[in-house]
Amino acid sequence: PVKGSEFPVYMRSWTHGGWTRRALYSASHMQFGVEAMRRRVRERLAAAEPMAREVGNPCLPRGDNRTAETLGRQVDFVGTGDPSGCSAIVHHLLHTEYECLLEPCSIMGRYMARATGRFYAINGFFWTVRGLGLLNGNSSGVLTPARILNATRVFCGMTKDQARAAMQGEWLPNTC
Repeated sequence: PVKGSEFPVYMRSWTHGGWTRRALYSASHMQFGVEAMRRRVRERLAAAEPMAREVGNPCLPRGDNRTAETLGRQVDFVGTGDPSGCSAIVHHLLHTEYECLLEPCSIMGRYMARATGRFYAINGFFWTVRGLGLLNGNSSGVLTPARILNATRVFCGMTKDQARAAMQGEWLPNTC
């Protein structure tokens, strides 16, 4: 079947020589990128406490505090390092409860081709799993969703200092 966001890509095969044709499916979700989701998390947290100057943020490590202009006011977000709480907020913002008319669906009831074969993660996916310590340097590797989830729970439950030490000096403050 032909899918609207699927197109051929030719990749060099180092083991077999020559080029290999692969089908690549690509989709973009506006306002669901890393920065937009961070902003949306802050807005949801601030809206839940409209009079508070200081608001707990489960998506920040304990001890990592950030101030941001949110919903027209300055809010001090205090990291609580709660992976389950962060996951609940993010899940809510993905709107997986929307009606799915053409399965399988990803977010907001939108069709997403089922992953088959190898999944090549780039950009934010790569930097996230690298920040979680699942890849060394710029190497590639085979990772399972369960392994990524477990590493996320461990890392995001750390304090800011523990997370910084675990990243061996390569502090990426927005990994959770």
